[in-house]
Amino acid sequence: MSRERVLTDIRSRLAGDTKARHDAAVARIGARRRNTVPERASRAAEARVAQFEEMLARVKGTTARLARLSDVPAAVQQYLGEGARVCVDAEIDALALPWQDTRLTHVPWAPKTGFDCIVSGCVAGAAETGTIAISSGIDAPLSRAFLGESHIVVLPSARLFGGYEDIFDLVRQGDLPRHLTFVSGPSCTGDIEMIMEYGAHGPRALHVLIIDS
Repeated sequence: MSRERVLTDIRSRLAGDTKARHDAAVARIGARRRNTVPERASRAAEARVAQFEEMLARVKGTTARLARLSDVPAAVQQYLGEGARVCVDAEIDALALPWQDTRLTHVPWAPKTGFDCIVSGCVAGAAETGTIAISSGIDAPLSRAFLGESHIVVLPSARLFGGYEDIFDLVRQGDLPRHLTFVSGPSCTGDIEMIMEYGAHGPRALHVLIIDS
């Protein structure tokens, strides 16, 4: 196709009703039509919890179910052991949970501070693949999800959705974050001789605390 023919086609398309094209584009974007959603992303609430646990286990992640938020500190200590150096992010710290009842060592957040584990919240979870969505913010740098040896995530069951589309709908209800990161299991790579190594680019372990209430 000659250059002149290409330019002619472009001119002819641009010569139409620009307002109509603009309005059509705005309507199409605003409609947010979903593509085909698999059955496994459309299950009932209780089935989603079991599905999330199963899918996360497939990628070497672990879960625990808690009756209430106040059970989080004890669950963290049970997972890590007494004396572990734990960094709690701003979202979880603001909940005023009973950390004083544990024998964990609290470490303030700083990019170069050494700690065994980071405990953080998340935007939501997707049962379809056992995935959590983490956003960044003023008090929630994205790096917090990648610097600890272990990452413990607090996930209310009310924010455990079937698929990714529901998470995007939730995020659109507020101000869009700078980053939205989807995490499925601990960091791993098989680049060298096809031998799976964990902790290559982030935490060696991912543990999700699912809060029922």
